[in-house]
Amino acid sequence: TSPPPLLGERGPALSYSSQTPLGEVDINNKESQNLLNLLYTIAEDQARQEGYVHRGLTCNSCHVGVIRGVRYKCANCADFDLCELCETHFLCIEK
Repeated sequence: TSPPPLLGERGPALSYSSQTPLGEVDINNKESQNLLNLLYTIAEDQARQEGYVHRGLTCNSCHVGVIRGVRYKCANCADFDLCELCETHFLCIEK
């Protein structure tokens, strides 16, 4: 049986399955090194994004008090900010 998927803020983030026990993985193999490099790059980028805190800014959609990660700003409005989660499904209509 494979282990349960790892859970992120938005639900299952990663699941894995392997026929080879982790102790037997050859990390000197080029394919394994490429995979490790990719995983480190993804983790580093995610930590950098989630680690950035926009203090004093409130998301105008969900009203979260501190925006973490990427901050989205409306180019047409004087003061309109969105967090990363709200930006994907919010449409600002200029009045």
